[in-house]
Amino acid sequence: MNYYTIGFLLVIAAVIGMVAITARIALSENSKVLNRIRDALRRVRMFKMLQKRQVDVQSYLQNTDVSEIRQQIATCESCPSIQTCDTALESNKTAINDFSFCPNNPAIEQLQSSAPPIQEKPSATGGKA
Repeated sequence: MNYYTIGFLLVIAAVIGMVAITARIALSENSKVLNRIRDALRRVRMFKMLQKRQVDVQSYLQNTDVSEIRQQIATCESCPSIQTCDTALESNKTAINDFSFCPNNPAIEQLQSSAPPIQEKPSATGGKA
């Protein structure tokens, strides 16, 4: 190997290293943003609504644009159907089908159709009481 080849390989290694560091920083920043959005989401009814409708919240956060999530949170916070929503969320019925009162209903329906429902975790007793 001559000096040009070694120099070229060193430059390539440096570029790969910089790309890896940049990617790591970007992933770290993305993770921080997702954590802040997750915290904001937990403070509004929408979090309970997603759970009630068996939408995987982690998947929702990872696959939905941040601006869209923020808009949906704002829509939830200014909801004109708070009492109806609270009644639906507090209901023990898991098979509630009419969520037309919810201004985020179209978005949640789209989430439900594009992803499999969350699976309930088995109990520690293996399903036995």
